[in-house]
Amino acid sequence: MCIIDIFENIRYISIWAEEVGFKLLRNNVWIYNTNIGHSKKTTTNACRYILHVTKSNENIWNKDEVAIPYKNPNDKRIRKRIENGSKGSNPYNWVIYEDLVKNVSKDKKENFIGNNQIPEGLLEFFIKACSNKGDLICDIFAGTGSTYRVANELDRKYIGFELNPESCKIANQSV
Repeated sequence: MCIIDIFENIRYISIWAEEVGFKLLRNNVWIYNTNIGHSKKTTTNACRYILHVTKSNENIWNKDEVAIPYKNPNDKRIRKRIENGSKGSNPYNWVIYEDLVKNVSKDKKENFIGNNQIPEGLLEFFIKACSNKGDLICDIFAGTGSTYRVANELDRKYIGFELNPESCKIANQSV
């Protein structure tokens, strides 16, 4: 399971997750560009934390789906890895850069009333890394259906939950 939120919330969610039996796999950082400074007394928040947790010791991690190309492919050790089929190195405890979905973004859904639409590139990364084709992806805050669109493109099944009827209408029209 991946939970995306700001630091002020994710620290409490992390404690809750442990209390109910989840194991922390990694806490990653999604950094995005923003040109609007919201605070007059401190820095502007330009990141979200992605808490990656599991209840199983057999969690899925598809390294080859998200491998980072080797920076030194001519090194003899790296050449050997490539010859043996390696697609690149495993991402580190990532700092992921992906632009926000803004009003001018190609992924932005028209009339979307929320301000939390997750970029499809970020969703694609986690869906590829943490699931296999045919697996079920569950989004408990489905919004306008971004997760559904990405899951569908990657041959995954999908179920989503959304309370806002207007968001559901947009999601149903766009999938």
